[in-house]
Amino acid sequence: MGKETNELAKSVVSAVLSELRRYKKKDPNKAFMLLDLAGNMVTEIRSCGPLIACELLKNDGVEYMKLYSPSTVNFEIREVKNN
Repeated sequence: MGKETNELAKSVVSAVLSELRRYKKKDPNKAFMLLDLAGNMVTEIRSCGPLIACELLKNDGVEYMKLYSPSTVNFEIREVKNN
């Protein structure tokens, strides 16, 4: 079971990065960011054994790492708006 959960984490990370690349390829003139459900920007995502490790940046500038279960993780891809 350990190997299966490690593979699940890797496949989720791969799928998220693939989808982000698809957005960027679809419209190369726009910038996109990956957000967790709390609205924090994901600055790095990787598999960490059976978990998904994300380095996050809060709106107030605080950086931190959070570990997610691959079966419950949710992300949002949002276009960066320049004001």
